[in-house]
Amino acid sequence: MTRVSFRCFISMLLIVFFGILGSSTAEAKRNKRIEKLFREKRETIARMESTGYTCGIASYYAEYHHGRPMKNREKPFDMFDPRIVAHKELPMETEVEIVNLENDRVITSVVEDRGPYKPGRVLDLSKAGAEHLAFVQEGLTVVCYRAISR
Repeated sequence: MTRVSFRCFISMLLIVFFGILGSSTAEAKRNKRIEKLFREKRETIARMESTGYTCGIASYYAEYHHGRPMKNREKPFDMFDPRIVAHKELPMETEVEIVNLENDRVITSVVEDRGPYKPGRVLDLSKAGAEHLAFVQEGLTVVCYRAISR
């Protein structure tokens, strides 16, 4: 099993595992949609990862965090700023290109916070960023991203 397919397998396994533990029908439907998207985009994911992208599940954060301090401590979180993205490891202020594999929309954001803290997710975007990538209604989507500057 290649590194790419192993990563996809682990992501799908996490989706299935947390889907079984999920408490709502809406959450189970969302997990099935993401799992289906991973299967359909398997070749695209492999191609993008071979060119330096990292792929996985993205979510967004909004109202609850709006106005609260971010990890960069420079400014409070603004859910209306599409350039804010949270990542666990990339250095703060890293510019990131994010591609939504569901609809091929692209956004350039800046890592200004840490997260996501839910297992299996790679990025948390602001609500405005999620609106730009058109996944607010669904809550989750499959993305590929890469650092384009530091």
